[in-house]
Formats: sequence, structure tokens, C-alpha cells
Amino acid sequence: MVILIAIAILLASLKKAKELTSEDYFRRYTILKSVEIWKDHPLLGVGPGMYGGWITPGFRSPVFEKYQFESRWIEAVERSRTLDSFWFQNIAEIGLLGTSAFIILLFILWYTAIKKAKLSSDLYRQRLLLGFSAVPIVIGFYLFTNTLNITSFLLTYGVLFGMTLGMKDENTSDK
Repeated sequence: MVILIAIAILLASLKKAKELTSEDYFRRYTILKSVEIWKDHPLLGVGPGMYGGWITPGFRSPVFEKYQFESRWIEAVERSRTLDSFWFQNIAEIGLLGTSAFIILLFILWYTAIKKAKLSSDLYRQRLLLGFSAVPIVIGFYLFTNTLNITSFLLTYGVLFGMTLGMKDENTSDK
């Protein structure tokens, strides 16, 4: 719900900002197209990889034609390999259910780290887990401002977080 409220606030601010009302502003264009696509496919979206990103140069999705995506912006996506709006691309591609699942994943990662940190008697492990609890929050906010190679970042985070969860509490004398 927080993400949806943030999206609503962001859309309201996009309409007010003078620079962002220009048709020459790529991010605004892709966000508005994302919302247009999402309105037609609210629950499941149009499918992963069907709206921009790394797959665009090798596979020109029919979504671009259906929603009359301007060719200059398709070329920009092919050059930069990004729509530069992660949450909006997500909601267009995987809909409300997929985006909610990703938000729930971030919440579970945060919650697990906090819960395990509170239960830990090892001060080092406790602090490490508290540090890991901040990462999902940072990811959530960072993805509003720019794109992130989320797959490799989450895999690395997941491996290190998993290894930390597997650690035994050993330094009980520090407390």
C-alpha cells in the first residue's frame, strides 16, 4: 500500500513539474506509458520482458506497437537498455500481483533480519543482521530514483544474508 501511495504522489508531482511535462523527457514518457499499460492489465501485467529493459534490443515486444511507443524512445531504450523507471516497468510487466509479491519479498527480508537480530545472543551477528535489515528498505527507495541491476544485487545480498542466518551465536560473552 505504501508503494501505491508513493506512486500516486509521484504521478501527481509529475504533472506539476514544468521540466517533466515536456514530451522530450524520457522518464516521464515511459512512466505515463507504464501507467497506460497497467490500466489495461492491472493484475498480471503484460508479462515479464514485454515492456523494455535488457530484452528490448533482441526482441521488439508487440507492446511497443500496441501502445504506440515513439520510435525515438524505443531507440533510446535499445541504447541504454533501460526504461529508467523500475517500479513502473514492474507494474506494467508483472501487474499488481507480481509487484506486490516483490514488495512482500523485500518486507520478508527486512522482517527476517530484524527478528533474527533480536533473537541473536552474538553481538557481532546481531549487528550484521541489523545492517542487512536496512538493505531491503534502501532497495525499495533506490528503485524510485533509478534502475538497479536488481538480479545480481539481490543474489549477492541473498547469499551473504543466508550465510549470516546460518551462523551460530558464539560470542555470548560480549553481552
